[in-house]
Amino acid sequence: MYALDNGELPQASNNIAKNLLLDGGYLKAWPSPVTSTGVWQGGSPDDYHYHSSYDDMDGGTTADSVIWVGYFTDELCDVFMAKYANDLGTLRSAQFDWAGNGNAYPGEILGKGARVYGIKWASADVDWCEIEWVMEYKD
Repeated sequence: MYALDNGELPQASNNIAKNLLLDGGYLKAWPSPVTSTGVWQGGSPDDYHYHSSYDDMDGGTTADSVIWVGYFTDELCDVFMAKYANDLGTLRSAQFDWAGNGNAYPGEILGKGARVYGIKWASADVDWCEIEWVMEYKD
């Protein structure tokens, strides 16, 4: 509804977008992830985050709009992928490995139909999965 009323999604950082959606009556409350024991890894439970210019997720020239929540175990992301991820074909059974795919997002490899997925982040400093919803590919 916000995009219909305003011509586009909020073009703001997380906290400003949160206020726009809550104060405008588009949301009754900002969602908070379930904090069940055993689903978090490498971090602590955190709110959902909205970014109008998160990253270039489709190989275009403009950063795309995303909602993400992170620090999940691989097992939780695997369950999420099998149940909810869309348009990922054989990758539905496991989270998308960002580094394993040449530091590319699903939208860059599989196309803009890849809008909801669990994505694996792994490096010397991190080892968790986050769930991402691409709200808008801008290119």
